[in-house]
Order: sequence, then C-alpha cells, then structure tokens
Amino acid sequence: MNSKKTRICIILLALLASCADNKERSCPILDVSSPQEATPSEVFSSVEVIPFTMPEGTYMSDVRTLFSIGDKYIVKDKNNIVYLFSTDGRYISHSEKKRGHGHGEHTNLLGFTYNPYSKQIELTTPNNLLFYDTLFNYVKSVPLPSRWPEGRESGCFYGDIYDLSPSLHLLQPLGTSKEPRQICVFDSEKGKIIKTIPFIEHCIIRTSMQSKCFYLKEDGTMLFFPPCISECLYTFDTKSFSIAPYLSLDFGEQWFDAEELREQSGKDVETVIKFLQEYKKGMPMTHLPLGDNLIIEVTFGKYIRNCKTLVVNTTTGKHYLIKRYQQGKKMVLPYLSEACPDGVLGVVEAKELESLLEQFDEKDVIKPSRPIDPDGYVILKYRMK
Repeated sequence: MNSKKTRICIILLALLASCADNKERSCPILDVSSPQEATPSEVFSSVEVIPFTMPEGTYMSDVRTLFSIGDKYIVKDKNNIVYLFSTDGRYISHSEKKRGHGHGEHTNLLGFTYNPYSKQIELTTPNNLLFYDTLFNYVKSVPLPSRWPEGRESGCFYGDIYDLSPSLHLLQPLGTSKEPRQICVFDSEKGKIIKTIPFIEHCIIRTSMQSKCFYLKEDGTMLFFPPCISECLYTFDTKSFSIAPYLSLDFGEQWFDAEELREQSGKDVETVIKFLQEYKKGMPMTHLPLGDNLIIEVTFGKYIRNCKTLVVNTTTGKHYLIKRYQQGKKMVLPYLSEACPDGVLGVVEAKELESLLEQFDEKDVIKPSRPIDPDGYVILKYRMK
C-alpha cells in the first residue's frame, strides 16, 4: 500500500490529545510482559483469502478502514469513498456519486458504518447523520448537535458511529473536539443526545489506531476499547448506557512507561508528536477480541516495519508476540484491523499475498473459487488455533 512508512505518523497527528488523570485501576490485571515469540502458523490455524470483486472500471484506492458488521463488509479508501460488500467480498455499492453539495450528498466525511438493524448505510458529516439504503440511495438526514469553533474555544464534531438499534447510535467526538474522551448516545428519531459517558479516568494518552471501539460478543457482552492508550479495557452496558473496567493489561518495563507518556500532557503538539515518533518502546494501538483472545497491534517507533502483533488468551494468560516483518522487509502478517465472530481480518494488495500465504501449509490456506484481480485488494481472515 502507498505511504506505509508515514501512515502511523499521520494517524498520531490526527488523533493526538493527552489525558492527565492518574487514578488507580479498578479491574483485574493480566500480566503480558513476557510474550513468547511465535510465527503466524503457530498462533493461527488457517488463513482464508477473500478477494474484493469490483465492477469493471471501478477501483479502490488504498483501503484505509474495514468494518465487518452483520452480513456485510463496509470499507473506506483514501479518497473517502465508502464501499459496501457481502461477506464473500462481492461488490454491492459505493458512495462516489453521493459526494457533492446536492440533496442527499456530502463533501466532508467524518465517520461511516452499516446499521445491521435498519439495513442502512450511515455517514457522519460536520453537521448531519446521513442515511442511505444498501445501494446508496438517499433515505434521510438528521442534524447532529455539532458545535463549530469560536475564537479559542474548540468545537465538537462526531466521527465514529456504532449502532445499538435502528435509531440509537453511539457517537464519538473527534480527537480535535473540546471533550473528545467521551461516548455520546444519540437518538436519531428525537434528534438529540440522551446520555454522555466519559472515559477519561483511565486514559494515559490519546494516540490510537482503534478504528472500531465497540464489539458485541456471542454471549451478549459488549466490549469497549477506548481510542487511546488506556489503563483499562471496558464493558458497555447497553441498557444503562454505562461503562465499567473489566481488564487491565500489565505490559511490564519493556513496554511503554505510563508516566513517560503522561509527562507529555500540556506540551505543544509538535513536541509531543516528535516524542511519539522517536519513542522506541511498544505501545498498543489496536485491540481486537476473538473468543477468549485479544489481538493487539503494537508499534515500536514510527516505522510500520517495526510493528508487532501481540496475541493474549485472557483465560489462560498465555501470550505470544509475532513480528509482522522478517528482517524488517518481508511481511509475514498484515496489520489486523478488524474482528468478526470467526476470525481477525487484514486488508492487503493482491501482489502482497505470496509472502503472507507461504507462512502456512497449503492445506491451511483457504483460497477463493473465483479469480483474484492482481491489481486489487483482498481480505485475509485468520482463525485461531
């Protein structure tokens, strides 16, 4: 993919903000300070290749975000075009013709999702929550309680969105908002926020690559992974609209130092970004749940070739660390950005498949029945052993 070396730096700049609160943890602590090094095939039982099938003349440009929701994949590329696919990668629709200033169109896309309850696509813009059917036909628009900046006073805009019902949505303010470390429960029928839930208490520093923060487990428990480096991971009660710490990970002295990160609070943005780019200790940037396991993407400095994947079994305490690049060059595991009930997902260009698939025995590679476009993108789904 394009600009891999600078991707992490851009995300740090876009999401940066700091938290100064330092309160005691109020949840069980799991020691993950001594991971055993492993290869992808030692942790995952198989890998499935799911190619995106595009209509002739339509191409995605550098896939940035993938969500797996219900029976759909919804994707955004670097041009802020949103695509909807079935879970076998077959194209359904895209938003390109909905960009503009006309009725039902948008110019600034802040967030997107697929609502499995209403079977509609939802986009957040600076002013509105837009609804479309699965073919991107416009349905309706609901004003958001956004607040534009005034003088030195920061505004508030909403980006990420997660749905609890056809009309109840969890919104997260952008990192540049005045109060970014909170969840807002928005009722789109009433057009108002009915509750705000802060998560500042255990936040260490707001730098993250957590593109999806809410996951509903098979037992009905909803997990909340804050978009920051946090002392705790949470559960979210969908009835009382409240969060509670359920697990804290102790990374030990070899990983990030919470006090070192907190010391950056209050410093100017350029100083903090430079500090983070040069910070060599591991920082957890993405958490994905899969059964009893947590898959955590960890950065070590600003280069993506130094990233690693930490796999933690929260029941047994066993934990493994996979180097995503061999000798800093050959990719053996992609950035895993999303989880679904039976696997964790990463998106790669088709031309990158060879080095990734050769990590597994041929019998453990599930290939598609249809051809793969050599210039296209594919999803790799990894299943746990």
